[in-house]
Amino acid sequence: MLLFRYFGSHALETLQGNLLKAATISSLNDPFELLYRLAGTMTVAKAKHHLKQRIKTDQFFAVAQLHNPAIKTKKDLKRFVAANRDSLVKNFASGYSQLKAEKLVGSMSDRSLRVVCFSESTVDRLDEILIWSHYADKHKGARIGFEFPDGITFPFKVVQVDYRKERIVLNLSEGLGSDHVKVALTEMLKVKSLAWKYEREYRLITSPKFCVSKQLQTGETADFFPFKREWVKCVDFGVRTASKEIQTMQELLRKAYPNVQLRKAVFHPSDYALEYEPV
Repeated sequence: MLLFRYFGSHALETLQGNLLKAATISSLNDPFELLYRLAGTMTVAKAKHHLKQRIKTDQFFAVAQLHNPAIKTKKDLKRFVAANRDSLVKNFASGYSQLKAEKLVGSMSDRSLRVVCFSESTVDRLDEILIWSHYADKHKGARIGFEFPDGITFPFKVVQVDYRKERIVLNLSEGLGSDHVKVALTEMLKVKSLAWKYEREYRLITSPKFCVSKQLQTGETADFFPFKREWVKCVDFGVRTASKEIQTMQELLRKAYPNVQLRKAVFHPSDYALEYEPV
């Protein structure tokens, strides 16, 4: 299946380096990513069991340090929990119903997941105009068409996004290690609001350990996922793309991607639609 990755900039650099910029979940433009509907009730007994499990994890240590700077080591954490066990259990049990879904993003997914977003090549013609506007610098950018190996699950997998009216139900009362939570978290990665249905999105999901970390011109560090050149099938430019950019891309494709088709979007003669002509 042909999938398009749209670019407002850096399409050329992406092909030069064979690297796709991979995002954290919290950096995506939908604030509802991984938000859930909380279910279940938390008893004192469950809270004690949950605390016993969580205290051994790096995630619990990181959260504890965030809320209490005096905790420098895991020994500090053990001493703190031992001295405050009863209040921690009581507060967790009583505050369960107010548990914020946003915490799940920062505490789990951003440390373990990286995502690259694509759209189907068969989106509706009117929706395609919106995607160019939203993700390709108002039709001044480009899109690269990829075909990934069928059935691949390592070191990445490609999943289709499912659009729904309501969020996934998540019962955290049995702890983050329960089978229900594991299944729900996997499902949440590929569920979005119906508001985004026009994108017909697919996601490449991988781990930071399979990415290349690079420093950007802004001074920030970002992760990039390496791809094989044979996965690239076409490059399309928007109706507003400058001729100089097209020429530069044409030169690169001749040398490094000789079998990749280069096209430019043009206006349909009568409809609100785009057509594509070879360059």
